[in-house]
Amino acid sequence: MAEPRQRSTWLDAIVATLSEQDPQNAATYRANADAAAERIAALDDTLRERLAPHAQDRFVVFHDAYGHFTDHFGLQPAIAVSLGDASTRPRRGSTRSAPRSPSPGPSAPFRNTPMMPA
Repeated sequence: MAEPRQRSTWLDAIVATLSEQDPQNAATYRANADAAAERIAALDDTLRERLAPHAQDRFVVFHDAYGHFTDHFGLQPAIAVSLGDASTRPRRGSTRSAPRSPSPGPSAPFRNTPMMPA
């Protein structure tokens, strides 16, 4: 997901491409993009308000793709865990160790459904 700050760049590019292909509906594309930008801005404000009390909380996520989200909203993930982090044991003699979360223990506010092949 692109950061909300990038919404106008993406929406403008979409409007330009659609308007070039279908000039008769250019005004509709622009109006829809403007409405989408307003909805995204409102959602951004709501999320910022709801997440502000958690700025100092540490938490675990299932994937490191939350970076843009956490940076944008000033959150501090403790660690990103992936299937590979616990799926196999290190080879004998390996110095690799599992990452440890800082104290106090992190919470997990974002529920993830693991993406596993069927």
